[in-house]
Amino acid sequence: MKIIKPSFKILDTWSGNDILKKIERAGRLCYKSENYISDDSCKKFCKTIIKSGHHSVLEHEKISVQIVCDRGVSHEIVRHRIASYSQECLTGDTFIRVGNGVKTIKELYDRKNGMCYDKTHNKTINIRSVNEKGEIILNKLVDVFYKGKQPIYEVITKLGYKIKTTLKHKFLNKDKIYSELENFVVGDTVYVNGRPCLIEITDYEIKRLYEEVGLSPKEISLELDVPYRSVIGKLKRMEIFVSHKNDKNKEKYNFNHTKKSYEKMQQTISEQYKNGRRIWNKGLNESNQPGIKKQADALRNNHHKNGFEEKNSNWKGDRIESLSGKRLRFSKYKKEKCELCGSKLRLENHHIDKDPNNYNKNNKQTLCIDCHNLIHHGWNVGKKIIEDEIISICEIGQEDVYDIEMKKPYNNFIANGFIVHNSTRYCNYSKNKFGNEITVILPCFWDKEVPNRNYYTWKTACEHAEKMYFELIKDGATAQEARSVLPNSLKTEIVCTFNIREWRHFFKLRCSKKAHPQMREIAIPILEEFKKYISVLFDDITY
Repeated sequence: MKIIKPSFKILDTWSGNDILKKIERAGRLCYKSENYISDDSCKKFCKTIIKSGHHSVLEHEKISVQIVCDRGVSHEIVRHRIASYSQECLTGDTFIRVGNGVKTIKELYDRKNGMCYDKTHNKTINIRSVNEKGEIILNKLVDVFYKGKQPIYEVITKLGYKIKTTLKHKFLNKDKIYSELENFVVGDTVYVNGRPCLIEITDYEIKRLYEEVGLSPKEISLELDVPYRSVIGKLKRMEIFVSHKNDKNKEKYNFNHTKKSYEKMQQTISEQYKNGRRIWNKGLNESNQPGIKKQADALRNNHHKNGFEEKNSNWKGDRIESLSGKRLRFSKYKKEKCELCGSKLRLENHHIDKDPNNYNKNNKQTLCIDCHNLIHHGWNVGKKIIEDEIISICEIGQEDVYDIEMKKPYNNFIANGFIVHNSTRYCNYSKNKFGNEITVILPCFWDKEVPNRNYYTWKTACEHAEKMYFELIKDGATAQEARSVLPNSLKTEIVCTFNIREWRHFFKLRCSKKAHPQMREIAIPILEEFKKYISVLFDDITY
């Protein structure tokens, strides 16, 4: 068991009198006294505002603080309802790959609260997780949570991945440790489920070829010598793809057919038959038409419905290997689903070493046709995680946020291609980086430097709770079931964003002598820190 003291960190960067000047601009607008604003007028104005009780003006500025405390203190903090709180969360439009398709987190949450079928189906779907070797595996979804509105940041990587998340959500960093977004900066490494795009030109250039030059995706793929589907995927990620845009010869019998071309084709054929057109081989047989005789002979000699294996006229033998004295067909090793994505549709055998003559059963992998194509193009989609570089982290406002709990032991999932951590609502402490131990907050009234009997009693109780927690996990209990035995002293992290008026209210209540000692232990140092930077707004609050 790890014992720590409570702590806090101010997340905003203060520069001079910026906060006071913003408050002054808002306040003087109310009094129509903007002409009195000067370089040093903000302090005097803010003092007057506080003294007069016109505190609504203070609501125009806010400050965010990250607090590490125990569960009892965090429960008191969140009673301040005029505030925003952040934990691990993603926005509702985040995509999660489910089988061959995708669902947003919000769709999964809505299904959880939907009809009977939806609730059941959520419990049976597989979502991609990452194992200890960095391999993509399929894992069960346990639950989906809604966590209210929170401040959101958009993260963009060099390979084009994007995600919207809170600062507390955890991503896999370069050391392969899950760390909160607030610990990342532009240029840092994150892990994603993908590969570098095969298209080695800039977004501007491919946009020029598509929109200005007027090349179709097929023509661009030939021009750049890359797979056609890579071009389609790139254009879709750039949000400029339009179906059938720039297609040539739309009215021919090819994949570029449109509804209009089909209608014209049908109309033309109907008119031709009305005017005497007939089927070319109507009334002909193989005795008077060489082409029909050639076709009939081919069908008789090569048609597969005249028997199976050796009895089939097209049989050329089977590639087999000797194993334990038995001759086994390579095709019989096929599994029930794709070993990469879990699909049960259009399955094929893949030679792992890509040698078509190596029919050893250990050289075989069952893949769906899509994953099989990806493997032979040199891709790693769905198989391994790769490094990517963050190129942008920007705050974009507030949105509804959600999170997912995955089945242990792999407490992670893939969201918008990013490897992210499982929800901490039911944190499984048996898988933390410290091994089998929990972290607790030392109560301020029991000092471990000068321990007494009460300290040892508290410590023993926490250690016993820790032991029982891991016993429950060992016996198969879920994290959410086992957590019920954990103490109130359990470490909790929370990010609080209050406007200035609510901070004043918070300090007046929580720094008072009537407040709980552990609450005062964290509130008073935060107040003192605020006084260092914007004393004029908090100097009148004493404790």
